Amino acid sequence: MAKKLDIVLHSDYPPTTSIARLAGQIDLDERTLFSFSGYKGKKPILGRIAGNEFRLHKRRYWRNSFGPVLFGQMIADG
Repeated sequence: MAKKLDIVLHSDYPPTTSIARLAGQIDLDERTLFSFSGYKGKKPILGRIAGNEFRLHKRRYWRNSFGPVLFGQMIADG
């Protein structure tokens, strides 16, 4: 089982702005039959955003059931 790794990143933006900017840089991980990767869109990162939490993974054109997934949460400092 993979080890959990806690990473803290700081930003000058508030969480709502950071989430909005992140959402603009990823494609939703929605499946489709009409793509070599099996997912809709063309961006290299796929994911889901729910409130201040997110899940990201790299678009792959081959099967890898053990590929890394980044889970995160945006919270305000202070």
